[in-house]
Amino acid sequence: QNDNTEQSNSWRVRMSTPTIESLTKKWNDFAPSFTEFNSHSTTKTAFLLLSAMNVGAENVKDILEVGGGAGMGTELILKYKNKGAQVIATDLAPDFLAVSQQRLQGQPDLQWKVANAEQLSFSDASFDRYFANFVVHLVPDPLLQMKEAHRVLRPGGIAGFSVWGRPELSLQMSIISNCMKKIVVNTNADEGKPAMRSSFHLGSGNALVNLAKEAGFSQVYSWYSFLPFTEIMHHSGDAAVDVVLKSSPGNDVLKTLSAEQMEQVRKEVSRTIQEHKDENKLYGLDTLFLIAFK
Repeated sequence: QNDNTEQSNSWRVRMSTPTIESLTKKWNDFAPSFTEFNSHSTTKTAFLLLSAMNVGAENVKDILEVGGGAGMGTELILKYKNKGAQVIATDLAPDFLAVSQQRLQGQPDLQWKVANAEQLSFSDASFDRYFANFVVHLVPDPLLQMKEAHRVLRPGGIAGFSVWGRPELSLQMSIISNCMKKIVVNTNADEGKPAMRSSFHLGSGNALVNLAKEAGFSQVYSWYSFLPFTEIMHHSGDAAVDVVLKSSPGNDVLKTLSAEQMEQVRKEVSRTIQEHKDENKLYGLDTLFLIAFK
């Protein structure tokens, strides 16, 4: 086994990964908060990724979106695709698809389907473009998702992925865990259980590139971009803390805290936000993009 393969697979040995069942429940539960606070900001990454994928090319007839969520990326695909190209938007969480269906109903070139990114029901070589905005770092086995993307693409097809980037530049998605560590809150119910895999596990080094190459893609390109979470700029004090706690996908762990611990977390979050503002730093998420050619 070569060094690249070892690097791309090393997380499997060290970390506990989520299950499909737990992910489905998590994102069904998180759908309302995501739609309210996060969907518009992730539209920015969707635009950057789709721009690099040339979805409007005349030879693009079929487009697959995986992890389409509330449908903000889906809406951009519909806007920039060529006339007549067919779009299938999928998500693991039915509640998320329901939001997308409500927003985009009546679109003649769009279908929705509940789907597991690691085990798609589509035939080989069914699509010209495969789009997954903030998905592959969350699934139990990213390599399986990459292989499925490669399988369902036609020769010459393009896949686009985005993941959480470098944690030190991503306060939006690290603030809760960082604050809990500072007040020494142990979130492992079973101390003998391996720590859950970080959602940043593909955001640094060559891990994402290596996965795409291992999946069979012939040429890949990757780059970083910062995604500001502008909602936080318009709030301060308790209101800012509320936005942070409601908008973070990691907020489910807060349900395990006592009232005293929760108050400590809120104070630390407030202090951290103010410190960031005092240093004139944008609050947001560093994002790693990758496009891969079959």
